[in-house]
Amino acid sequence: MYDFGIFGDFDFDLTKLGFKGGIFFKDERKSIVPGHLIKVRDKFELKKSVKGKKGFILLKGGDYDLRRYAVEKCLVDGIIGMEKLKEGMDDVLAKRMAERKVSLVINLRDYTKARRREIILGRMMRHVFLAKKFKTPIMLVSGARKRGELKHPYVMISFGVMLGLSVKEAKEALRRAQEGIIKRFKNEANA
Repeated sequence: MYDFGIFGDFDFDLTKLGFKGGIFFKDERKSIVPGHLIKVRDKFELKKSVKGKKGFILLKGGDYDLRRYAVEKCLVDGIIGMEKLKEGMDDVLAKRMAERKVSLVINLRDYTKARRREIILGRMMRHVFLAKKFKTPIMLVSGARKRGELKHPYVMISFGVMLGLSVKEAKEALRRAQEGIIKRFKNEANA
């Protein structure tokens, strides 16, 4: 199991919590794979910021057209923060994400730190429902910015079950897509 969403700058051994590793977006030396969090406003900025980057590329936010463009062109590995937006994810985007193997990234911190948790939870549940329907890869991440915000894998699995995943699917959301990204990165590094 892996935590591919640690956004803070702190030092901690993830194996103490039961993870095999993770991605620290602020410090690539601690990461299994280099992580790149991209926040852009238009397609040109997206192309420019993705060019030449290797590792795990995560798109945060953006409007619907930008997210759809990123998925269509396979520019990113995952999209995070869609539950904060009204348009979020629909069945067309979910289907395209499944075809292109772009992951729906569910950030636990977005729920725990939200002002209107019921709205965020409802949107997350809807996104998980669509992802399951179209077999879109799902990733659960802690989104930790401080050491105290790191979550044990069992907490993440419980959160996944609360969103509508089975226990098996929640465990896979902590493992399957991440292992594929690690394998792809190792192949790129060897080539």
